[in-house]
Parts: sequence; structure tokens; C-alpha cells
Amino acid sequence: SSQGDGPATQLTMPPAGQQDREPTWDVKGGRLAFLRTQPPTESSVAGDHIWSVDLATGAEKQLTKKVLGRHSLRWGPSRPLVLHVAQEADWDHIAVVNADNQAAWTISSEQGDKADPQWSADGNRVLFLRSKNGIVNCCDRATSAASSEQLDPGMGRAWSPRWVPGSAADRRM
Repeated sequence: SSQGDGPATQLTMPPAGQQDREPTWDVKGGRLAFLRTQPPTESSVAGDHIWSVDLATGAEKQLTKKVLGRHSLRWGPSRPLVLHVAQEADWDHIAVVNADNQAAWTISSEQGDKADPQWSADGNRVLFLRSKNGIVNCCDRATSAASSEQLDPGMGRAWSPRWVPGSAADRRM
């Protein structure tokens, strides 16, 4: 419990050889999204699926269709969207999966590996790091935009991008 009294409750039970990790709470507190890592088999590669568990019923649901390396799960602040980094193709990219209907799409797939995605308070923008040729820049992208905007004009020493709490989306850190 959040009060720290009583026994712990196990929320998930992965099959043998698999591992559950990187939990992220939905904004209403009723669900948890997490990665379930699966080892390679004769017919599939190793990787992760995003799953959710309903805390009231204990029902688990697989949200993603394709096994990929994934990390940095973040539940959306205003919608049932799970932001994450997907390791696919030449570059790691920022992707989203809808926890209600399992629709998935890519937010940012331009050149450079992406990391540490962060939702804006209204869920309409994403901050993230982009690493290319040894240079790490902080970037911003509206969820409906065609391209990302590089925020730091420096020589790529950005890390841990965060939104200023309670600020408008145009006040980035």
C-alpha cells in the first residue's frame, strides 16, 4: 500500500524465462504498463513487448504486436498513451502505443539514436535526447508535428531533459 502498511502485492507473473521490468503508472492510478522481456526462441528473436495490468482485476494485456528492444516507458499525462524508445532499424526512435486499443505509431524516427523521452504536462509535446556522431542534443517534438526541433544550439552535451513543472509547453529545460 502507499501507506507502507500490510504485505506487498505481486501484480504480474511472467512466464518462465521472461522478465517484467520498467513499470510506469497511468495518471489515474488504475493501470500499470511494463516491459515483458522474452528470450530468443527457434522462431523469434529476443526483445520486449509492452503489457499493461489492471490493478482492480489483475487482468494483463499485451499492447504491442512486434517484439523489439524497448526502454524508457512513460505513461501519458492526459491520455492512455505509453511513450517509449523502440530499437528498430538503423536508429532508436520514439514511439507510442495506445493502452486502450493497441494502436501504435512512431513520434520521431529521424537520424540519431533517441533516449529519455518526456511528455509535456498536456501530453501534446515530447522532449528527448538525440545522439548522432557523438553529439547529444535535446529535441522537442509536437506529437502531431512532421519533424523535431533541436533546442540546444551547443555542441551536444545535453542530458536528462525535463519540462519545468506547471509551465506552458514553450518553457522547456
